Amino acid sequence: MLTASKSPSAPLHASLRRLVFVPLAWIVLLFVFATLLPHDARPLFFRLELAASELLGFVGCVIAATAFERGDYLRRAWSYTALCFVLIWLSDLSRFPELEPLVGNDLARGVVSLIGNIVAILGAWRFGRAWSEADLPDADRTRKRVYIVAAIVALLMAGGPLVNDVEAVVFGDTAALVNVASELGDIGSLCVMAPILPVAFALRGGHLAWPWSLLSASLIAWLAFDGAVALAGGAYMTDLPQRLFVEVFRALGCLLTLAAGIAQRRVIRLTREATQSQL
Repeated sequence: MLTASKSPSAPLHASLRRLVFVPLAWIVLLFVFATLLPHDARPLFFRLELAASELLGFVGCVIAATAFERGDYLRRAWSYTALCFVLIWLSDLSRFPELEPLVGNDLARGVVSLIGNIVAILGAWRFGRAWSEADLPDADRTRKRVYIVAAIVALLMAGGPLVNDVEAVVFGDTAALVNVASELGDIGSLCVMAPILPVAFALRGGHLAWPWSLLSASLIAWLAFDGAVALAGGAYMTDLPQRLFVEVFRALGCLLTLAAGIAQRRVIRLTREATQSQL
């Protein structure tokens, strides 16, 4: 009998575990560079870091989506999430002075961000629906409980900032529309994606748990980002501690998605190899 260490899937388990270090390494580098750079260079560094982290989140979605066959249900879910990253990347990229004329005002940025977050909710809904019929013990009650818990967590983390930003928009602050879009997208995504949470827990220790656990963690990071923006007083503060406080959660949201996409592709490849070996 093969021991666990000699199992053909043992290297995959190890490689999946190592994916957790991808976002952690990014955070360490973020702190190191932001601290060592001179004050005048930090604004440009943060813009570049944001553009790079969002681009990596998009790459992770593409890696996962292309692992599935055309027409596969989850291929479209990952594709929606990839499109969301493209739109928020364009919205944030327009903050570079040279590119600002492309999306020249806060209202336009807010609309682009809102569309991106609506697309994100569509992707999250497809992820959640894919697992909504999973065979879990006491499935109906489990799903009801996780929906309630997800809604409570989402509202606790982003509900307060959402109310404040909606009020700001009503009183004419169009810049707050970007925050409103982000908060609505993150609250909605976690709520509609709730069914994957008990599935990931039930599959703990198995290959399939990794992409869903990492994807769920990315949503939690985005909700934490919304709360951090409210506590820090904005997403683009110039004060270093406040800016790092915000950027840590935003970077985690992007890089955890990258890790989830890579994990998804590796699990799909293993599944196909196992199927072919049985033929």
